[in-house]
Amino acid sequence: MVRPISSSSISKAEFETTLARYAARESPVPQYRTGIIDSRIARVTAAMIAEAAKDPDQYLAPLVAVLIAGESDPFMRIKLIHDWISDTITYDLAIASKNTVTGQDLATVLSTRRAVCSGYTRLFQKMAELAGFEAQTVSGFTKGLGREFSFDFQNSHAWNIVRIGDMWYFVDTTFDAGAFQSQAGASGATRGGEAAAAGNTAGKYSKRYSTDYLFPAPMQLRFTHFPEQAVYQLSQAPLDRETFKSQALVQPGFFRYHMSIVQPGKASADEQAAIPAAFFAMQRTESIYTIDIEAPEDILVDGSLLDSKSTEILSTVFPSHIGPTRWRIMFAIPKAGTYKAHIFAGTRNETTVGTAAAAGSSGSSANRPPPTPEKLESVMQFVIEGSKAYAANPPFPKIYGRYHNPAGELLESPLSGALKAGSTVHFEYHSMAPHVAIIYETTFVPFVRGTDGIFWLDFKIPATKAVKLGVSEDNTHYSIVLAWDVR
Repeated sequence: MVRPISSSSISKAEFETTLARYAARESPVPQYRTGIIDSRIARVTAAMIAEAAKDPDQYLAPLVAVLIAGESDPFMRIKLIHDWISDTITYDLAIASKNTVTGQDLATVLSTRRAVCSGYTRLFQKMAELAGFEAQTVSGFTKGLGREFSFDFQNSHAWNIVRIGDMWYFVDTTFDAGAFQSQAGASGATRGGEAAAAGNTAGKYSKRYSTDYLFPAPMQLRFTHFPEQAVYQLSQAPLDRETFKSQALVQPGFFRYHMSIVQPGKASADEQAAIPAAFFAMQRTESIYTIDIEAPEDILVDGSLLDSKSTEILSTVFPSHIGPTRWRIMFAIPKAGTYKAHIFAGTRNETTVGTAAAAGSSGSSANRPPPTPEKLESVMQFVIEGSKAYAANPPFPKIYGRYHNPAGELLESPLSGALKAGSTVHFEYHSMAPHVAIIYETTFVPFVRGTDGIFWLDFKIPATKAVKLGVSEDNTHYSIVLAWDVR
């Protein structure tokens, strides 16, 4: 196989300089990753596909000519091919359930309109070549298929690399054609690959067009795709097998939403951008695991914790929007063991913020929780190993939408979701609002604002069903942000 970049024909310095061009974290051509199918693919008729299926050597070329007719932009030509394949070809579950792959020749793929990754890549490579491009197929392995990763047949995969101008770009039409619906719901969807061979347990497959894998940056692809030949990583520092296996699964949305993981002492944008490569798939903690994430102001971030059967454990995640672009996600360990953690993200939706008038109404009926993870997409997955249970039940207080919007709210204590009647509890809370109070029934108890700007209150828990924390701009109308059960 001809390699896209080879150090044998150029000096080491030239080779390193060439690879340095691929080091960006973001796609070099993001304007083509629109998530929208080009309507011009409809110019390819069923009759054209039938002819190409009977004789690909004779009739696939005219099909490609019709598809890209009138388009001079080489990137748009490739996008048209990508869009047509991703929309037309469906993942072949029947083939995927077997231990051998057959029927991936062009004629069979076109006649059945079904394929696994080898069929997708074969069709893309041929169509790209007919359109005048140099293209190749890359073989390797992929993460994100709903099972524990290992370098075996079940995780084997193939994708393409195509040359446009003097650079090479990745394209994965298999992953952009559909997804397996995981047990966690829409947010847990995993992209289909060779993959599902030998029985995919991730759930039901559905067609789902995407441009997540159209021209992705090599730095993005290294979290999901591992080529058998290191040169296809297009990296000055290619990963070895153990490093790829040990790092967390970072999905396309993480990059699309311009997110980064925050670590102490790593303040610059360049340092934060490099952090995911050092974030391991296994994270260890005692009873609470905390991760800080940077995301743009219009992005909502959340999380979920799943058991060994991929069933979500409710009320074990506490997300706080501690700054305009900073989120803190806390995971409570139900009992000693290992758990699957998901980070979710998506564009913020409008939420109704309820208020409680100081005249007496608690306002609870006017509040509603923030958007749930089911409305967001999974952008990162890793495993948390906890050494002991977090004893509180429920682990965290109930969150209302105002806790996340606007930014700047952070509960320091108490984190337990249930408080004991008659006990004195120390409350500590950060807020951008000038007034904070505990609210129960018709009673409002104001917090004290310390010299450090943190609100605090030592409060004896009354014999009531629940106590709530509210914030206010005028000390008259309070928005409920958190609530605790009283037992």
